[in-house]
Amino acid sequence: MNIADAIQSLQVFTGNGLTSTIANIEAQFVGLAGRETPELRHRFNATDQALTAAATIKSASAQIDTAIHALGILRCLEYMLEDGEVIEYLSLGAGNTNRQFDIETDRRVAEFKFINWQGGAESIRQNSLFRDFVNLAEYQTDKVRQLCVLGDHHPLAFFCRRRSLASVCGKDPTLLNFLNTNYPDVTVVHEYYEHHSDRVAIVDVSGWLPELKQTPNRSVG
Repeated sequence: MNIADAIQSLQVFTGNGLTSTIANIEAQFVGLAGRETPELRHRFNATDQALTAAATIKSASAQIDTAIHALGILRCLEYMLEDGEVIEYLSLGAGNTNRQFDIETDRRVAEFKFINWQGGAESIRQNSLFRDFVNLAEYQTDKVRQLCVLGDHHPLAFFCRRRSLASVCGKDPTLLNFLNTNYPDVTVVHEYYEHHSDRVAIVDVSGWLPELKQTPNRSVG
């Protein structure tokens, strides 16, 4: 089943809204015996085709974050690269397999985090952001280092907080050990950021990517 057919099939089941459809189904199934459920299931368009459609869409959606990451970076290139600047490598897929950063040119290295920050408890996203910042800050180069984000208010607010390195690096003991070894007096995020804020530029790319500002709150990159 292709994506277009899958979406159409699933819409037949969801109707005007999945929540209300499910609530209606739940109410109608109360009191039924097992042998009575198939007929009512089909009356609600809860068919085998609808299940196949949902599975098809779920499988395809696993690639969406990678697609957004790749497309977002490609759009940014025309705005961020200077005249005569040459790309040395580009890493568009999930993670930077065998590549240090998302892009390196003859003038800069950069990482992209396409996150719609909400300002709440976003510890997993903060952990990833901090790891990228450290990688850029510690990279030995004379090139410009950039961490590109969708809106810089929440990332900068995070970098100025007193969240402990032990918390931020809780699932990355290698990074925590590196920081403890090389910065024994640094215990919280803002202390490390103060040491390196002049080495890594936080770049707001939301003006170049207005489409991403409309997406749900998810982390990409």
